[in-house]
Amino acid sequence: MREDLSIFITAYGDVVPRQAFLQMLEAGIGLGMTNLLLSTASLLAVWEVTGQVPKSAQQISTPLFVDCSQGQDKILRDLSEGSTTEGIRRYEQLPLLMMLLRVLDDRVRIDRKLRDSLPANIPDATNWINLLGDIYRERHPRSETIADAL
Repeated sequence: MREDLSIFITAYGDVVPRQAFLQMLEAGIGLGMTNLLLSTASLLAVWEVTGQVPKSAQQISTPLFVDCSQGQDKILRDLSEGSTTEGIRRYEQLPLLMMLLRVLDDRVRIDRKLRDSLPANIPDATNWINLLGDIYRERHPRSETIADAL
């Protein structure tokens, strides 16, 4: 079990009523999944442009600004709408980028000159995704051959 989840359960499990605790737990898990999804969208948006996975310190989630004034403050509402629009734009691009990675992955794995010298993709796939990025951005010697095969 993840340490943060274990701490949460230990701190609130015996104190908060069960129904409220479950709602808190579901909200926390939902926020974590949303952050994971938006972080992936941001990472792949950078990868699409550069062909490289950003360094760990530069990997950030898509920032979202949430208006908690229930739309009463026009400036906050406008900032929130702009933030949400940008988040949705990146999110809508995510399936396309994931499919691009999948197609490149397939083509590179069956390329007879590359398949014996591929970087490991477990436990850290950074070098693998960077290789796919080099092929996508046409910086790799086999890029043209792989593109022609598509």
